[in-house]
Amino acid sequence: REDLEKNFDCQIHIHNGSAFFLNGEDCRMGETFPGNNVLSDILLLCLAEIQQHIQKGVWKRQTNEIYVVSEVEFQKILSEVKQKYRSGFTKNYREMPQGEFVKIVEETMERWMFIQKRPLEHQVFILPACGKLKGSYPQNFTGGKEDEQ
Repeated sequence: REDLEKNFDCQIHIHNGSAFFLNGEDCRMGETFPGNNVLSDILLLCLAEIQQHIQKGVWKRQTNEIYVVSEVEFQKILSEVKQKYRSGFTKNYREMPQGEFVKIVEETMERWMFIQKRPLEHQVFILPACGKLKGSYPQNFTGGKEDEQ
């Protein structure tokens, strides 16, 4: 573990049912999250909202460190993030239909292993990685300009 952390500029976090490889600033191994783009910002805002629900005890943690949420409830959270922060998004995300926005965010969260969708059960598994990162806009943030590209 120490050799990996030293040689690759990273931190390794080991938990009961998961392990995380967190790249340092100078580590250039593969694709990293968050990227320098609006979708990464949106995901970080979503992760913050998910963490708030967990901290409030809205959901019960399973023995495998996973939270199980209904599809409808999860999609509602993503919709609320768009509504709350949309002024900070680029024009294409601000004007994107709600269903398309939710679909893109869900697919990206699943790709980064923040969630696992279970369509047959109409559930979303909130995976442990959701607790590792979050984002917010500064308190003095006034929002994006409506004509921004």
